Amino acid sequence: MGNENTRVRIKKGDNELEIEGTREVVDFYLEKFLTIIGEGSARGKGTSSIQKKGGSKETRSKKSETAPDIPRIIQNLVNHIRAIDEYPIINNTIIRPSKKEEAVLLVYYYQYEIDKQIYLTSGSVYKVLEELGVKISSSEVSRYCAGKRGDIGQYLKYEKTGKKAKSYRILERGRGKFEEVMEGIKDA
Repeated sequence: MGNENTRVRIKKGDNELEIEGTREVVDFYLEKFLTIIGEGSARGKGTSSIQKKGGSKETRSKKSETAPDIPRIIQNLVNHIRAIDEYPIINNTIIRPSKKEEAVLLVYYYQYEIDKQIYLTSGSVYKVLEELGVKISSSEVSRYCAGKRGDIGQYLKYEKTGKKAKSYRILERGRGKFEEVMEGIKDA
């Protein structure tokens, strides 16, 4: 009975995943998927519908008292930014006056420092900025990333994660641009 195949199909916004395998394999990939798209973990809130081979369905409740409100990767990034030596300068010159374009670049810059392979969606960047106290809407972040507002779109590399959804990562020239911004702030 432990080797019975299970099939899961989950859709969150533009992200979709279909897995078939043993319960352990399905749980592993489901956890990974939910973490990547910024929904926390399979142990979070809500339910998922799992279809067993043969057509019967099993609905699991995913409630947990210890599940964080913010996904782990976002919280780690917020903590990292707040812990850097330049944070007081960044807080006074970028975050408090809400220099939105520089704030978006800031998130990608420090995410690259933590892990060069991770791409962040504009929604994840919005959540980080919200935690840091930047007054910006999620649609503004999306427009900045896509290059429809400001010029930071040229400093980001994207990969499609769905029909319309994209995740972004900072390019080397974007890192250089943010370092220029930081030098200008330190000199002022």
